[in-house]
Amino acid sequence: MRLAVAVPFLVVACGATDPSAPIPRSPARAPAAVLRCVAKVRNRPSVTCSRAPITRRNLRADVIVGRKNYDVTLNFSGVTFTSGTGVFSAGVSVTNLMNQALGTTDGTTSSASGTRVFFTSGPSLAAGQGIITLSNPDGVGTFTASGQPYFQYATLIQPSATSSARTWNFQLGDSVNAFAFTLEVDAPMPAEGSIRHWTTIRQGLQSNALTGMWQDTPSDIWAVGVSNTFLRNTGSGWAIVTPTGYTGSFDFQAIFGASSTDYWAVANGGHMVHYNGTTWASSTSLLTTRNLHSVWGSSTTNYITVGDSLTIDQYNGLLWTPMVPPLGVATATDLRGIWGNDGTHIFAVGDNGTVIFYNGLVWAAQTSNTTQNLLAVWGTSATNVYAVGANGVIIRYNGTAWTTMTSPTANNLNALGGSGASDIWAVGDAGTTVHYNGTSWSASTSVTGISLTGVVSGYAVGAYGALMTYSSGWTLSNQSGVPVNAIWADSPTDVWVASYGTVLHYDGTNWTSTYVGAKEMTYGLWGFTSGPTLYAAGGSGTMSIYSGGSWAATSTAQPGYRATWGSAASNVYAAGTSGDITQYNGSSWTNQSALTTVSVFGLWGTSATNIYAAADSGRLFQYNGTSWNAITTGTTQALNAVSGSSATDVWVAGASGTMLHYNGSSWSSATSGTSVALHGVWADTPPGSYTADVYAVGDNGTVQHGNGSVILTMPTTVTSPLRTVFGTSSTNVYVGGDVGVVLWGTQ
Repeated sequence: MRLAVAVPFLVVACGATDPSAPIPRSPARAPAAVLRCVAKVRNRPSVTCSRAPITRRNLRADVIVGRKNYDVTLNFSGVTFTSGTGVFSAGVSVTNLMNQALGTTDGTTSSASGTRVFFTSGPSLAAGQGIITLSNPDGVGTFTASGQPYFQYATLIQPSATSSARTWNFQLGDSVNAFAFTLEVDAPMPAEGSIRHWTTIRQGLQSNALTGMWQDTPSDIWAVGVSNTFLRNTGSGWAIVTPTGYTGSFDFQAIFGASSTDYWAVANGGHMVHYNGTTWASSTSLLTTRNLHSVWGSSTTNYITVGDSLTIDQYNGLLWTPMVPPLGVATATDLRGIWGNDGTHIFAVGDNGTVIFYNGLVWAAQTSNTTQNLLAVWGTSATNVYAVGANGVIIRYNGTAWTTMTSPTANNLNALGGSGASDIWAVGDAGTTVHYNGTSWSASTSVTGISLTGVVSGYAVGAYGALMTYSSGWTLSNQSGVPVNAIWADSPTDVWVASYGTVLHYDGTNWTSTYVGAKEMTYGLWGFTSGPTLYAAGGSGTMSIYSGGSWAATSTAQPGYRATWGSAASNVYAAGTSGDITQYNGSSWTNQSALTTVSVFGLWGTSATNIYAAADSGRLFQYNGTSWNAITTGTTQALNAVSGSSATDVWVAGASGTMLHYNGSSWSSATSGTSVALHGVWADTPPGSYTADVYAVGDNGTVQHGNGSVILTMPTTVTSPLRTVFGTSSTNVYVGGDVGVVLWGTQ
């Protein structure tokens, strides 16, 4: 079986090049098509191209794709026309845009036929322009019809590589002004029935924890985080800002600006950096090595930052200097937040209900009426100030005294912000978001279990690069770097992704998120098409079931799950770090206590009496409906995943590129073609003439594909670790991993 790629184009005399432009279209749904071009060569030459459908002929062996600049690109260079001899000449090379090599079946050895570029029509001329012939083809064969000339590229063409150029010569008559022809590329591939392209359908910006925010205007919003992370939103989405002008990598906690061109960001270890709208610079006077948690300023010459052990430092436009802390406050008190209405009404909050007030001259302690740790403070005026903190505490200052407010949550509240007195948000642990409308606080529906640590009007940020947006409700932005640990799909319009405290859903166009569990890293995901019904395995021992359009979490008293699989909705298994395997019968979970002291990372089976568990230290187990029995693997590498297409085609992937295969009678080691850790594996019934169709994914954006004879790399465009792979068919495969990436594999 071979790949045939329709690549029509027009070549014009007098030094013209290929005028065909890429046609954007969905990779999985593109109809076969050609470009039909008309060129006027002399007297102000021009080319007009239009797209027309291909009427396929009786092809028995080849797959027609018909997507120039998607599957392959033909490159024309050194185009010349010598009027004295009538020779039109061009150097032509082929660029392979697919994730499989062209002109080979094993990825290393060129096939006898190589890659052939067939002339399926033309070259042809308008009436009365004389004659034209192709003078140096490599051969003539039958492709779409008999007697079609072709040029052959003998050396295999790897993914993203370009062949050497071949010279094509045409003999023209004296009266030729233009000519046209249609090309199609024919080449064998290692797995022509499997996927040929990766399309990124989700990709986060970065996965570092975001810890603080500042909003200057609705079109100028900043977020900071650990490891020198700066993000900026100017109204059209978030972008990474790479600060320059200082050295070192800091874990930033907060950012604040007194103007659009004057920002300070503070970090752990006492680090402070300044941005003047163009350049970045470290503070010229580092006063402390204590962690700094918050910063606020009334002007470019008056900033104050607070931190651990009652640290209070002030900037006067030139230097940072320490301020005298208030009497009566323990020096071990960590200050977590600061906000002011002006230079003479500034509040800072911290441990054990600490509230201190600065009147422009001295700091003094205030009575907060709480002993809970206070983590953030914000207000709309000097007589309307709020503070939030541990266990959902909310207090309010009316200009005279602090009073405790009724809170709708018991979760820690980490950040506070808003747009006015009747629009205030507090965010916190487990994806908590609570809102004050000027009268009372209320909790909104959580869409993620991720801890949120920064909020301004309409936006919130948190762990794993989480970016939240509010518009009639909170949504998790696709730019969030939340990890993708498991994928299950029913169809290209029903794809589910397990992440931290949330499960994402893709309908073929849009992503949405659903809350699953507080602080619950979800590692395993399995489902059944009816409904659908899904089972999510949590790292803290929680199993969540999706049924009837919502998720319900159940604690199974296990220390932590890493995988789940089921033969039916009434027979689902979960396993994890304790080695205990839990079985669900449709109404309750029962612990089998099967594999103590074993950490299980992968589950898969063909029936209720044939289930495999992949585990640490090269351990592999098979369940026969009664007991779990050890399988000799010959390796001590961690086995991270197991999958198969049938009871006689089972694959295991693990650390250091380990891959094992079961053919129905015995297990053997497979040469994976990589040494990186492999975290996921998925196998399907092989299409075409090859005997296997298996994918293994791992570190450095690695995807390996096996066709039964050889396992080859299918290059991707990402370098972050890939954790999971799942498909609905041999031509519809999904891969996910760190930094929120999901790749869609299609033909």
